[in-house]
Amino acid sequence: MNRELKFRAFDKDNKQMIYSGSNVDRVNGVMEARFSFDEADCCLLVRHYCENEWYPINNIEVMQFTGLHDKNGKEIYEGDKYSWNVGRNPEVGTIVFFDGMFACRPDNALDSQKDFSLNSMNATLEVIGNIWEAK
Repeated sequence: MNRELKFRAFDKDNKQMIYSGSNVDRVNGVMEARFSFDEADCCLLVRHYCENEWYPINNIEVMQFTGLHDKNGKEIYEGDKYSWNVGRNPEVGTIVFFDGMFACRPDNALDSQKDFSLNSMNATLEVIGNIWEAK
């Protein structure tokens, strides 16, 4: 199965998540956003509609789409916070990319030994936020 390659970035200066594509709602207006990659780095380029010039946003944290959706149909990205009901106690954790795969890492885990496969859990977990934006 081929996974759709999509990215988002958290703009640390404006404290806002930016998704690739058009109609990106930013603090300073509606604009388009696109990612540019090379061997060493990733750059986020944005422009206001009706303008020709693209300009970079440099202070970002880039996160990749896992190709999966949560139980409500929401896209799951690296860096998302999740809730997963285990009996009476919901477990809360973070989606991480570790050792070549996306995994669920419970917040109470001290190391990667407690990670479990996102592929087996995505239909039962719920995205409740991300590590950059407070809920």
